[in-house]
Amino acid sequence: MPCKIETIAEKYDLTALDDELKTAKARGDSLRNLETLVNQEIVKQAFRSAGSPLVPGEVENLTRLLRERDGSEATEIQVRNKCTREGVDPDELYRDFVSYQTVRTHLRDCLDIDTSRGTTLSVGSERKNLYGIVGRTESIVQDSVERLDKAGEIDFGPVSVTANVRVTCEECARSYTLEELSTGLTCDCTSE
Repeated sequence: MPCKIETIAEKYDLTALDDELKTAKARGDSLRNLETLVNQEIVKQAFRSAGSPLVPGEVENLTRLLRERDGSEATEIQVRNKCTREGVDPDELYRDFVSYQTVRTHLRDCLDIDTSRGTTLSVGSERKNLYGIVGRTESIVQDSVERLDKAGEIDFGPVSVTANVRVTCEECARSYTLEELSTGLTCDCTSE
């Protein structure tokens, strides 16, 4: 019996999906990034098959809005209407989305790829993960502030959000930025 990703790849004619997953995994992409890659390919192909191809920015945004489903009711209605207007069933699209666990199972069981974190751990791969988390945090905070502003709970003009993360050594209390940490930095106290 085929796994969900094999079924989805066949349904949406994603013939190169396994090669894309192998390449991205070899590059050190996280399972969350691979989940996003698969879901974006589903959205892109669903709209292409309906005769309404999306531009790259639309693919990412629509995938995020469909996946998170935590926006306002107005946003969800807008997304559903866009899908329906273009001949794409939003509920079917959402059901076809995969989780990172599904990606892990597909890599391990179907492609015979080791999905343990220890095999790809490096400063470079973790840098990408850390900056991704900071970026998502900034985006979530900005969306929340904008929703509060629109609801009249706060009063702001256009906003931008910047998250600053610092890592502090508990031995010496020195503090480092993510940029410093992601260069492979060693705390000064360990070399003294």
